[in-house]
Amino acid sequence: MGNDDVWGDAGDGRGTAPIDVLSGSDAVLAGRPDGQRVLFSTGRGPGAWGSPLYTVPQGGGLPEPLPMDRAGDGMIRQDGSAVVFNRGAFRFTRKGYRGNSSEDIWVQDLKTKAFTRLTDLDRKAVRTHVQDVNPMWGADGQVYFVSERDGVFNVWKVAPRAARPRRSRRSGRTACSSRR
Repeated sequence: MGNDDVWGDAGDGRGTAPIDVLSGSDAVLAGRPDGQRVLFSTGRGPGAWGSPLYTVPQGGGLPEPLPMDRAGDGMIRQDGSAVVFNRGAFRFTRKGYRGNSSEDIWVQDLKTKAFTRLTDLDRKAVRTHVQDVNPMWGADGQVYFVSERDGVFNVWKVAPRAARPRRSRRSGRTACSSRR
């Protein structure tokens, strides 16, 4: 069985072609807002405990890391100014886990390189921290994510300036799954 690679439009009318090939697995997350590059997670980074998110030109070329230490999932804001992400790769087998290894939502300003943590801000309340995963930018400028802070996976939202998260009204009481 092979590994996952990044594929894109071959540009010649013949369909798709690999635009990034590595012996490890890559996972496409989203296209850049300008449509010129593809955002993906990978294990190729220099760190022993994770890798930054990377982008690669839609038509192929050299991948470039985002200016961060590590991330497992994320999305670049529609105006290209920031990226929302999880530092690690979430595993649904950890449902119900509460503690310091739960995933949180982060935002990085791509111009200033500054980071802002959006969820589980009280480090003294670590036993109440839950999984907050699959972050996405909404058209309204809010960050939407999947969380089990009310006991089941539901869609939540938070302002990108570290406000208090609240459940999205469209969420209901049904469990959500990963977008991948």
